[in-house]
Formats: sequence, C-alpha cells, structure tokens
Amino acid sequence: MIAGLLAQGGEYDVRTVVTFGAPIEAELPDDVLGVSVRHTDDPVSSLAGGGLPQGTGAPGSMVIERVGDPAQGLQDLTLRAHLLTTYAETAALADSSDDPRIAALRERLAAPAGAVDVVATDYRARRP
Repeated sequence: MIAGLLAQGGEYDVRTVVTFGAPIEAELPDDVLGVSVRHTDDPVSSLAGGGLPQGTGAPGSMVIERVGDPAQGLQDLTLRAHLLTTYAETAALADSSDDPRIAALRERLAAPAGAVDVVATDYRARRP
C-alpha cells in the first residue's frame, strides 16, 4: 500500500513497483512499471477485489497470477497461499518463463547495479 502511495505522490523517483499478495492495487502513473504477483486463493490479495486485470502503470506492466495452494486441507489454516515461500515459487516460475516482459523487468531491476548510492529500507511490525 505504501509503495503505491509513494509512486502516486511524485515526491520520490519511483520507477517500478512490485507487489506480492498485496491487499490493494494502486493506480500507478503512466511512467511507473507495475508488477503485481498474486494468488487467486490468497485471502489477503482477494481484498483488492481482483485488482485491475490489465495492471496499471507504464507499458509492460503486468499481473502474474496463479493458484498458490491447489490442495484443500488443514494447511489452508496457515494461509499457505499468502506465505512468502509460496510467492517465491510463483516468482521463480515467472522468472523462468520466456515472456519478453519478464526479460525487460530483469533489465530494469539490474539497472541500479551501476548506481553510486542506493538506500533500501525494510519495515516490519511485530507484536510485543
């Protein structure tokens, strides 16, 4: 949600927004590449009401979607479809595809490799 808000605000130079199992799908500006990875059986990403099927943002934006946990059973209580490991599997499947948009995404994500200064911040919330 925060990434989408920052991309919309224009205060920061946001060029790409990649989300995994996000509960919303922000309408991104036309110059921001949007990649939304979601599972059709993930109750969290279902909060987005299906999102926007075509994605939003710059040309080449995409929605990567599959069933995260096709088996039905007690594991459903652990929300396996929303787990990072399940999303990592989906990302690996997408990365191994021959879709030209994935190749373009790889190039875009590799671009900061020549940057002089990069700042990354990871926020986590924990209950006491």
